[in-house]
Amino acid sequence: MPGRAPRVIARTCNDCRGNNGTLGGDWRRWELCHGGVEQVMNKSDHYEQTRAMFDTSAVEREGYFDASLGGPLVHSVWQLRVRRILRTMLAELLRRDTESSSLVDLGCGNGDLTLQISEEHQQLTKVVGTDFSAECVALSRRNTAERPTISFERADLRELPYPDGCFDIAMCLDTLHHVRAEDHRQVFREVARVSRHHLLVEIKNQRNLYYGHLHRTTMDGLEVYPTTVERLSEAVAGFGFRLRAKRGIFWLERLSPLVVLAFEREVARS
Repeated sequence: MPGRAPRVIARTCNDCRGNNGTLGGDWRRWELCHGGVEQVMNKSDHYEQTRAMFDTSAVEREGYFDASLGGPLVHSVWQLRVRRILRTMLAELLRRDTESSSLVDLGCGNGDLTLQISEEHQQLTKVVGTDFSAECVALSRRNTAERPTISFERADLRELPYPDGCFDIAMCLDTLHHVRAEDHRQVFREVARVSRHHLLVEIKNQRNLYYGHLHRTTMDGLEVYPTTVERLSEAVAGFGFRLRAKRGIFWLERLSPLVVLAFEREVARS
């Protein structure tokens, strides 16, 4: 029996574009247009199309990337659930560590979670959100214009513009799956490099049935790149980080397509 063809994603096609100039994520339309043949997208195209998709969501949907066009501007049930898990783990972390006062949110989108965390934790006197979408950064700045403890900057996860250990806590939610697999290790290490003490990271779990075997594409026709707890743990271990906790959106890790990981650095405070 012939093996399954590798999963690849197409370059933008003028015939199956959505009205906003990006692929609409409608695979029936795609297959009618291309006869079921998927074409390769190179790395540069992948990042440019991902950036364009988030720019569009900021302009047309207030940054609610998972909201349907024309529908209410709200996050999906799964997105709300994983955010609740991350916020709970952050609250537990800050109860243990009363000295941490700075946090960077890597891949902040429209900045709503960044703002919520800043409001919930007065202990955090410096909160920075970053995104590689210029429109998301502009939207985040508008939404938090009167919040002096929060700032937003454009940054690429592959080469963050911060010195080593610049923040007490680095968090990254709903972002790493947009990083190509060949860039995973570099990005995982960059996230670890800029944190002094803690990491809170969400992954699309490759050991889950959905991301490991069933998933084909994600929003607007973009390919996703899941990973495993083990790969992320190995990448950040060189910076002294060890896994402290992991929680999926379901009780069993293998049943959870989304998993939040908490790492702590095994070094004494100065």
